[in-house]
Amino acid sequence: MRANVYAEIYFLQNNGDATFADFGKTIKMNQKFGGGYAGIAKIYAKRADKEKAVENYNFAKKYDMKYSKTADAEIKALSTSSS
Repeated sequence: MRANVYAEIYFLQNNGDATFADFGKTIKMNQKFGGGYAGIAKIYAKRADKEKAVENYNFAKKYDMKYSKTADAEIKALSTSSS
């Protein structure tokens, strides 16, 4: 999906708002797009919003098993990190 490519570019540029917007577009087009949820989870993790990060990592796993190991590792890291 084209919006997903832009979202990843925005993420690399540390433009969280644009990343949210574009991953949101991809999810709106396909509510079962695991990559969109994984991308949003990364932004929440970066913003130290552990609860929303975990929620979105779990959606990513639910809709696309290829995110399972990565999401589990990120969730574990979030649960062991301080703050």
